[in-house]
Amino acid sequence: MPVAQRLLLTATAARGFQPFACFSCALSGGVADLALLFTPDATAARWGLLLGPSVERAAFDGTRTGVVATVALGARRGLGPWFTVRYHTLSGSGRPTSLAAFLSFQLWP
Repeated sequence: MPVAQRLLLTATAARGFQPFACFSCALSGGVADLALLFTPDATAARWGLLLGPSVERAAFDGTRTGVVATVALGARRGLGPWFTVRYHTLSGSGRPTSLAAFLSFQLWP
């Protein structure tokens, strides 16, 4: 959802599995994320790069909350694909940081 000309508020909910998880890690779980993304490009282009912080709650290795640095490339306006990379710093002692990539589809017109 657009907040300002160069700011976008996004919410993500995902359910999935970790294909390369360690043997003692949970293989499936869910993620909920709320991000405030900024576009460094001043034009009103439909496609582009988005950067920003977010807050996440993950339920893979126990329910944990943390902050995330997000980089997304894809449709900034209208319907279209997104490729997102997130670097997580989550609460708890087991794997406190991780890197995740998501391929998704933006539904906000």
